[in-house]
Amino acid sequence: MISTDKFADVFGAVPAGDTEKLINLAVLAVRNGFAIVLDKPGEKVPLCPLTKAQRTRADTDAQEAAKDAGDERWAMRKHACSYYHAFTDAEKLRRVLKRLIASGITPNLGVQPRLSRMIVVDVDTAAEQDAFLLAWSEATGTDMTSMKPTVLTPGAQNPDGTWKHRDGGHYWFAVPEDFELPTNIGKTTGDGGWVIAWGDTQVLVPPSSRPEGAYKLIGQSMQLPDWLREFIAQRAKRAGDHEPAGDLRLDADDPTNAWAAKHPWTELLTAHGWTDTGRTDSSCGCPIWTAPGGEHHSWKSATAHGPGCGLYPENQTNAVLHLWTDNPPEELAACGKNVTKLNFVAYTRHDGNVRAAMEALGIVDEIDDDAKGDTEPVADAMMAQASNGWDFLSPGEPDEPPLWGNADVAALWQSGESLFLFGPPGAGKSTLAHLVVFGYLGLIPDVLGFPVTDDGRRVGYLAMDRPKQIKRAMRRLVRPEHEAILKERLIARRGPLPVNVVLAKNRDYLRDWALREGIGVIVIDSIKDVLPNASDEEAAGHYNQVRQSCLAAGIEWIELHHNRKANGLNKEPNTLEDVYGSRWLTAGAGSVISLWQDEPGSPVISLRHIRAAGERWRDTTLILDMAEGTLSVESELTLEDFAASHRQGFTVAEAATALHGPKPSRGDKEAVRNKIKRMEKRGALEIVLGSDDPFDTEIRYRPTPS
Repeated sequence: MISTDKFADVFGAVPAGDTEKLINLAVLAVRNGFAIVLDKPGEKVPLCPLTKAQRTRADTDAQEAAKDAGDERWAMRKHACSYYHAFTDAEKLRRVLKRLIASGITPNLGVQPRLSRMIVVDVDTAAEQDAFLLAWSEATGTDMTSMKPTVLTPGAQNPDGTWKHRDGGHYWFAVPEDFELPTNIGKTTGDGGWVIAWGDTQVLVPPSSRPEGAYKLIGQSMQLPDWLREFIAQRAKRAGDHEPAGDLRLDADDPTNAWAAKHPWTELLTAHGWTDTGRTDSSCGCPIWTAPGGEHHSWKSATAHGPGCGLYPENQTNAVLHLWTDNPPEELAACGKNVTKLNFVAYTRHDGNVRAAMEALGIVDEIDDDAKGDTEPVADAMMAQASNGWDFLSPGEPDEPPLWGNADVAALWQSGESLFLFGPPGAGKSTLAHLVVFGYLGLIPDVLGFPVTDDGRRVGYLAMDRPKQIKRAMRRLVRPEHEAILKERLIARRGPLPVNVVLAKNRDYLRDWALREGIGVIVIDSIKDVLPNASDEEAAGHYNQVRQSCLAAGIEWIELHHNRKANGLNKEPNTLEDVYGSRWLTAGAGSVISLWQDEPGSPVISLRHIRAAGERWRDTTLILDMAEGTLSVESELTLEDFAASHRQGFTVAEAATALHGPKPSRGDKEAVRNKIKRMEKRGALEIVLGSDDPFDTEIRYRPTPS
């Protein structure tokens, strides 16, 4: 046996709870060939690492694929999740982990064995460990009974605190290059109950933890020993009467078996919301699944029998799903306790019509009209974007962090809601949009001091308003090292759109374009080029439908517009009514930000966050750097700074003017007065002239001499 320290080197150095090192560990694991699955904190249940927008898009793709395949319940389908989201891209994993941890989710880590070229032996108890080590000893003629597991597992407790099992562990083995892992089965059970797994599953690794305790590295991983290699090959051959690298040899006259061999229970059950418990049936070693929906008295809803099962040796490729639960999903209630794969598809997708299912699956080419029965679709297209109330509200999930901003300071742009920038020409709308786009692409670290979420998708920038000027402005941000990302992820379209998208018949034109091109963000620069008459209520309503169509499909939206003409009473825009045009423009918008210059061409820009999807940002002054194409937040003058520079004394009115401009409001003055009194009370300021009347405006203050 050849020892390898790859597993130990990666998973043995980080204690539980160190989030920064956890990210580095996970990235290192992927770079060393491990496929990483992210699990819910404190659990061994995979979480969905997609953002809300990505989940919507993935579910939509799954629904469209199911619809094309003839699934009558296509509108209820969800994307394949669980360990199907195993990460093999290190940088993508880094981005996802940073986003999750920033939102308060510190996941457990799992390893997907097959993609990692690893095999794991799971022993739940000391007795199972003894049985495995005895088998190892007998197979090799060497005493292996003192061999420690690679990882010590914490065991599992019942709700009442009693132990289901404990004193177990995982033995990890690296698969040699010359050994092809069997694909007809992914796990099997040895005498004494120990389980060896290499298929489509995931196993927790350090520094993961559960309420029972942490996963701890106490041994080493090893090269797969010859006796285990032979054990796996024999079990795979017995399961399908074939060699591990070959295909199942089926009766060519039985198309149902041929179809079943290509579609394992894992594929069918996962697509319908079932959850693999990670446990196996003690009678045969086949996986146990939990049914979808509601609470179950037991996690043991069904056993999915398949290749390697001794209970169904006569037809292992099409072995049944045995239902243990008395409350199966409604569509399976009439199936009895044993459900074949074909019946499963017939009852879940075709209302029990087996022949319709066979036709849809291509098992038979043509069915007489008289035999088809009622195969009209029963799913309403309305359900494509629908879910039950609990899933919609997701009360157990934390709020998603803003796409741009900080949830505690300023939610400047929220996923599923548009970012609406408006102001006069030259006020920095395009500059700010360009910065947000570059932040989304991961090319700059932040925008105005706030992070922008990079979910890896493309940007579709519709440069309709003077595209050459947009090009010159955006080019100021470009660096030579940006070439690969800009080529791959930024699509810039110049000039007017080829169709009028605000016509009802073209409502989904931009949505379909974005989905086809893998675009995650559409930038409308600007609205007037899509909606020439912004005051037309009907046309503006159609524009809002275009926007909402994209947002509902998981496509984010940035839009630029201009303000109405200022007047003497309200020169600077400060309300939604100051947006030019129909109320529908802002009624369907998310975060609305006004940008304003007191003088055309001035580098000083006023930013006002008029509507926020979460926390509203304070009114802010920005400095526009025309040469660099950047905006920065002007350094704020604090009362402490002002006092330090006025050692001869100052009044409340002088301080309020310095901090809030030449015409501070009454509220601004009172806020300054209160802070001055607090500073005086703690000894930072002293009165130098005036009476003890706190409302005497002639009172002067100065810093207390040290």
